[in-house]
Amino acid sequence: MSASRFAQPILTGGLRLPSFFNGRLLAAEDLSQQQDTLQLAQQRLGMAVGAGVAFGLEVSEIRREGGATEIPRPILQITKGLAVNLAGQTLWLDADIEIPFLRPLDSTPAVGGSFQDCGQPDSGLPEVSGIDGAYILTVGPAEAPDGLAPVSGLGNRAAVCSHREIVQGVQFQLKLLFPASQFAGAGDRLRNRVAYACFGIPDFSQLDLAVPTPVNRQPGVLDTVRPGLLSDCEVPLAILYWTAADNLQFVDMWAVRRRVGREVPMQLGKTFLVDRRLAEGESMMCQFQGQLSDLLAGPNPEQTRAVDWFRHLPPLGMVPLSDPGLTRGFHEDLFLDTIVHHPVVILEGARVQAMIATARQYPPTDLDAPVEADRQVMIWLYRIREIEQRAALHVA
Repeated sequence: MSASRFAQPILTGGLRLPSFFNGRLLAAEDLSQQQDTLQLAQQRLGMAVGAGVAFGLEVSEIRREGGATEIPRPILQITKGLAVNLAGQTLWLDADIEIPFLRPLDSTPAVGGSFQDCGQPDSGLPEVSGIDGAYILTVGPAEAPDGLAPVSGLGNRAAVCSHREIVQGVQFQLKLLFPASQFAGAGDRLRNRVAYACFGIPDFSQLDLAVPTPVNRQPGVLDTVRPGLLSDCEVPLAILYWTAADNLQFVDMWAVRRRVGREVPMQLGKTFLVDRRLAEGESMMCQFQGQLSDLLAGPNPEQTRAVDWFRHLPPLGMVPLSDPGLTRGFHEDLFLDTIVHHPVVILEGARVQAMIATARQYPPTDLDAPVEADRQVMIWLYRIREIEQRAALHVA
């Protein structure tokens, strides 16, 4: 530790910008230093904001049918958007894109497993490998030279360094996260099981207010794959589950997608207000709503039981209920069949937003948790007064 005084400049680790003045001789190294310094300043700003997806970069599946003997061709659609990686780099996708999920025939995957569309028929195998399981889709930085700049003093010969520009962009990669054998026997709970293997779940059992320390988390797989499978330059966007028998089964963004967030550097904050925990709570709720939306679009949602599809329930969820002949939804009693719940409480609409904000701090509910003598999982049910009144007027 070095000593210092008030009002004394501390320049260790400071940004170094070249000083320009008339008469100075400039070299390429001087301008490169300026570029590197400005890029470092931007990265520090990105690290202050926190890693995650700022907006956009939403992943969905488009199925385009081939001929009568061909398998469906799943296409990934990724919307334009912005993300920040752990290294503080901003990752900007300027326009919506489509990427084939399947590997072209007789092609060799690029190093790192990046997507390639060679305009050839699909082989039926995903990029990277043909192993059944859950794949993680990430976005990371990429750059490439573009054009040639006019040069002088090189004897009119082409030079390998004479690029007009270096264009910074992004690249998408697909990597095997879980082999299917890890979730053998999961059945209809597969998507929920995969998602909660990725979440870090807080554990309040050892909480001690006398010694404020971070709440212990049961680490999710995203905590354990860095460094290794994922680098600090990559931002996870979605989980894609593929098998040779059933092709692409589902695309789940919120299992791994997180909004930008940072740690709160406070003693109390380390215990209760860590931004990452709030972001994970939001992702749990969004993951539930996304899966619920897919179930609602399937056949006979009114016959769906939560226990058949979910082992974990998020801190808060909104379940659309069916109204025969009017609204497609889930059956009020069957959906929570076998789950202990409190009688319905009427809630003012003005309190919903505050309840959602508070719920982010709660852990999920494990429906398979052992029932203790003095503790049993119980779900609280709410109905929103304004919606109930509109429904009553409609019936009348």
